[in-house]
Amino acid sequence: MDAPRHADRLRGYGADRVTGPLDLTAGPGAVGGPFQVVVNHVRVAPEELARLTEYAADGGVSASTAGPIPEDPARGVRGASLWVRSDGAQLAGLVAKVDAGRLRVHVAAHRPVVELAAVHEEAGAGLLPGKTVVLAP
Repeated sequence: MDAPRHADRLRGYGADRVTGPLDLTAGPGAVGGPFQVVVNHVRVAPEELARLTEYAADGGVSASTAGPIPEDPARGVRGASLWVRSDGAQLAGLVAKVDAGRLRVHVAAHRPVVELAAVHEEAGAGLLPGKTVVLAP
């Protein structure tokens, strides 16, 4: 993630600290950790995901959209894998939260459906700074 570009938006969502790419060999102290909550969206090897466990403080949680971060029961560190799934009722609940102002969605772009392949390519390359609304004709 390009931390400087996204830091203000993420702080607006409630993040206390936003870091850029980590040098996992340096350990959590190098970036002011460990932290109560660690969120990862970067696809890395499983052994690198495992190193993120030490970035969570005792009793903390690690959440990832890019593969599971192992838990550490001895320290009370929990893990959460975040995945998208088709669920109409859940989607309706999210829409209600957006409508009520309890959930904000960063929409970075509106693109026509003919550009869908390009949107997927850009997403896979980590080039999209938020959600893209795909417009049907």
